[in-house]
Formats: sequence, structure tokens, C-alpha cells
Amino acid sequence: MKSVLRNLTVLIVDDELGFREILEDEFRLLGAKTLTADCVQAAEVLIQEHEIDLILSDSSMPGQSGVVFLEKVRRGPKGGTPFILMTGFADHDSHAAESRGADALFIKPFEMDQLIAKSESLLIQIREKRTKESA
Repeated sequence: MKSVLRNLTVLIVDDELGFREILEDEFRLLGAKTLTADCVQAAEVLIQEHEIDLILSDSSMPGQSGVVFLEKVRRGPKGGTPFILMTGFADHDSHAAESRGADALFIKPFEMDQLIAKSESLLIQIREKRTKESA
């Protein structure tokens, strides 16, 4: 079955190199183009320079947090981009993350299949919404 992610661009933001590489490999196997950043500042440059279809961001990073990045994205011209927060802290509340604009919150370690399924689901919802709006 062909993945919804094929030829779409996924921005992966995480300060842990190994984790970024794992996510990058998984999404590339599904045909996605990937961009990676190790901090919010680098991610902000990438989001200005590229069309991004999906953002995966760690919530806690040195400098600015992924939550701050989420809030900036939501206020900007690409505010409708699906955004998934990831965290290593089990006490993070998914309702609090969603109230700040996250489409989902995944607590590390998580099942990669679940992350991919949620990513595809969000992208299908966006595609259907755009189709209805243009009709």
C-alpha cells in the first residue's frame, strides 16, 4: 500500500541526534522527504525556506522548547501545518499540549507504527479539508 507520506516533507526537530536519525529513516522509508533540526532556531529557518507538510518536534530542548516553537508556528503563515509534539516526560498532559495547538502528543518511548499512523491520519484530514474548501 502506498503511504500518504510519499513525496511530502516532514520536519523533525529534536536535540538527540540518534532519535532524529531513527525518525528520519522511518519516514524516508515511507517515501517522505525529511528535514532535520537540532533546535528551534534551526527549525525556524527551515520552515521559512521550505514547504513543510508535517512537523514532529521534541517538547524539551536546550534554548527554546518545542512548545514555544509550536506556538510560533500556530501564529505564523504556516499555522495549519500538522504538528506532533514528542516528550520524554510522562507527566506531560496531552490536553495541555492540544490546548496550545498540538495535533498529538507522543511520550517517548513510543511505538513507531502509532506515530506513523497518526501522521498519516492528520495528513489525510488536511487533504480532505482542502478538497472541501476548494470545491
